[in-house]
Amino acid sequence: MNHHEFFRKANKIFGWSSLALLLALAYATWQDQARPWLPFQKEALARKAIEKIEVKQILLGNGKVDRCTTCHADHQALEGKHRTISLATFEKLGCTLCHGGEGRATSERAHEGMVPLSGKLGYVGSVKCLRCHAERNRAHVDEWAWKYRAFEYIKNRPDREKCFPCHTTGYDEATKSYVEEGAQCEACHGPGAVYYDLMVHGKELSETGNVEQQTEGGEMLTRARVIARSACMDQNVCVTCHIVTRHAMMSPQEIKAMRRQVRIGRLLK
Repeated sequence: MNHHEFFRKANKIFGWSSLALLLALAYATWQDQARPWLPFQKEALARKAIEKIEVKQILLGNGKVDRCTTCHADHQALEGKHRTISLATFEKLGCTLCHGGEGRATSERAHEGMVPLSGKLGYVGSVKCLRCHAERNRAHVDEWAWKYRAFEYIKNRPDREKCFPCHTTGYDEATKSYVEEGAQCEACHGPGAVYYDLMVHGKELSETGNVEQQTEGGEMLTRARVIARSACMDQNVCVTCHIVTRHAMMSPQEIKAMRRQVRIGRLLK
């Protein structure tokens, strides 16, 4: 084979190889543009392009500012970790009113002085609640205290586990366990560990002779009251249990007998 024949064949091979490479690149480009997630990516990038990046802050009064939602912007995730926020939304109150911390900071310093919370909110039990509220809120306690007696009726039922979510306090579906028998204080007001700590330490500080400690104590008491209001004044807390279908497994006669027994328990209280 002379060199002219060699170069002719080499050029032919090179040409076909180049064409095959171009076709492969074109196919790869087409495949990349046809990925199923691409429309969602484009939509997200378009939203990001018009999104205004800024420090988000909430004015709480008395010179207090909360900028937590600048970073903690996923409200849906936050809502899943809180009992109820309908009366104490993050957009209105932020986070520091309940959790403490440095509301003006936009760095890790924002977490300084926060109320430590990890895992599920803790229950303290009605005994601790009644240390103060038995006298301060006597009418309220008397009105609701007798209702826990319904537990005496259902605790020996063969299907009692169906009743426990509403007729116990702090019921855990996973372990089938509860903190207290009957619907005690925290069944409606929510886990009271944070509220209890804020009230106890807040009162201690506010009763000292130190102005700074008194101010800090007053702020803790304010946070405690906000927590209490946001937990117990939402009708969603009530309708979790107070719906007709909750007693679907009981006959009308059983329900009537249970109510009679509870009323008798109230009279004997």
